[in-house]
Amino acid sequence: MPDTTALSAPSPVSHSRQGDLGRRLSTRREQLGLTHQEVAVRCRSAAGYISYLEEQPVTSPGIGFLITLANALETTVGN
Repeated sequence: MPDTTALSAPSPVSHSRQGDLGRRLSTRREQLGLTHQEVAVRCRSAAGYISYLEEQPVTSPGIGFLITLANALETTVGN
């Protein structure tokens, strides 16, 4: 059963170095004890892109990738 910690696109305005998506992504990845590389393998992406998503305050991956990423992290995409 997916975790209730949903991933979602960041808000348009971010006041921290890490955006909302990045914070949620890194939190869930750490909860699962996964490395960037392990998440990348699960969603057929590059580890550098996973790091980028965690670190950049405003990123806008497509909904298809967000769904794949959420599945890799055993969660859902929030609205």
